[in-house]
Amino acid sequence: MKNDIMQNDNMKFIMTVGYSVIVFLALIEIVSTIIFFTGASITKLNFWLSLVLTLILIFDLYKSVNRKVSMKMYFLNVLILAGIFIVGSFFAARFYDLSYNGQGYQQEAIIQLTLNNWNPIFGHPVDVIHELWINHSPKGPWILSAVFYSVTGMIETGKVFNFVLLISSFFITIGTLTKIFPNYRIKSILLAFVLAFNPVVLTQLTSFYIDGQIYSLLLIIFCMVYQLFDQYGLWEIVVLCFSILLLVNIKFMALVYACVIVLCYLLGLILFKKKSIIKRIIWPVVITFIISIAVIGCNPFVTNTITKGNPFYPFFGKDAVDIMTANSPANYNNHNQFISLAHSLFAKSENPVTPESSKKKMPFTIKKEELEVFMAPDVRAGGFGPLFSGALVVTALLFLISLALDWKKTRYIILPGIILLISVLVNPESWWARYSPQIWVAPILIVIFAFHCKKKVYSLLGWGIVAIMLVNTLLVSKYHFTEQNKYSRQVDAQLNALAAQKKVVEVKSGNDYSNRIRFEERNIKYNIVDTLTCEKKESFPFSETEYCK
Repeated sequence: MKNDIMQNDNMKFIMTVGYSVIVFLALIEIVSTIIFFTGASITKLNFWLSLVLTLILIFDLYKSVNRKVSMKMYFLNVLILAGIFIVGSFFAARFYDLSYNGQGYQQEAIIQLTLNNWNPIFGHPVDVIHELWINHSPKGPWILSAVFYSVTGMIETGKVFNFVLLISSFFITIGTLTKIFPNYRIKSILLAFVLAFNPVVLTQLTSFYIDGQIYSLLLIIFCMVYQLFDQYGLWEIVVLCFSILLLVNIKFMALVYACVIVLCYLLGLILFKKKSIIKRIIWPVVITFIISIAVIGCNPFVTNTITKGNPFYPFFGKDAVDIMTANSPANYNNHNQFISLAHSLFAKSENPVTPESSKKKMPFTIKKEELEVFMAPDVRAGGFGPLFSGALVVTALLFLISLALDWKKTRYIILPGIILLISVLVNPESWWARYSPQIWVAPILIVIFAFHCKKKVYSLLGWGIVAIMLVNTLLVSKYHFTEQNKYSRQVDAQLNALAAQKKVVEVKSGNDYSNRIRFEERNIKYNIVDTLTCEKKESFPFSETEYCK
């Protein structure tokens, strides 16, 4: 009995560490917004003030659980939180962002916020290449990265938030699943690992892409929604609200996801007559949405509305920009959303764009080129990995069997399944894995039900799904990190060679103007030119940045 109590306490502690991450990140955005409203810009103060407030709130978290706060557990939490950021920083710094969006405008936005002291609320719109996306997109991830960059002085460490959100979602999911399977901790940890370590998240750890952050926060919100369904927990409400705040300010569709999930959740509470829970959470959630949109998200939601007539410019309204037609496989441009989604889930893993089309494949088959394509952070067709279609086949089989044998129990999975489905289908481009990363949850949702029923056939099929998804994740990760590491070492070697020359380097940046920061961080003197005058030219891998050797 004593062992069980200790293990339950350990699970609660792990979940609390996950909560701490969310509190810290949300406070960075809140503090930074307050500083923007004073007319100032990002400095190291943003980081240290947010950290102090986080330490105070974590102490309060432990005090709310136990009045006699265990200082040992408190300091252990703080040490683990620091360790997550230290490990994540070293990991992020090892990889150069080789992605198109990262080198194009994501890094540039961070540079403008940090080195150029840009205040997105009271400052003038930036006037650089890709200014459309920098001025009019949500800025949450850029603010987080800029604050961390101001402390470390290395822009690549700004990618740390992909890592820390992954770890936070893993810890919080472990704690949540332990409540579902209180006597099966290893099972809970394994399921949490498969859930959190989504291929979309993993392949974006090495870049400034933000879809992995969306998935990690959605997973945390799903966990909080489950925990708040039967009872009110103050800190679960806090983490839910802070997660919504972070999610809303990542990208426009993230706001839609947050609204759909919260509205469906409230509807579920009404259907199950949970009036006391509704009364306690409705106002904190409503106020969170207002603050997230009107204050934290003042730029772009308010500024876009004032200057362009709608909060979602440049994707909607007058002068809307179509970025999808050229970025889609040709056969998805002519199909409806459902056909494109189904085709992509059962397609060969590849990155076709118009005029190329995606190709169907047999589930459970793998070709080497399907794995090699996951060097990229944004695989279009078959974007969850080459074995995911096989996992879906087994999932469908398990669901049909459960419907036939246990309709009364199976019906309880329909509501969360519908919420998940709606959150996917609200995005008309849900065929692209990075635009609907929450699809990854669907098979494990069925598996959780199967394990809870404790029938042998359910258990066998459930473990089969877990094994397929785990192998799929490991294969995708191996190819992604191996290739990213190889090309990052190439960039390192190029910069080392330039630094050793100790002369002014001619640089043609093309669309990747932000790569000038690579020269500045190595103290390499450079001149940006429109045309290189030398005969010997070289470029960084997967970049338009060229320079004279």
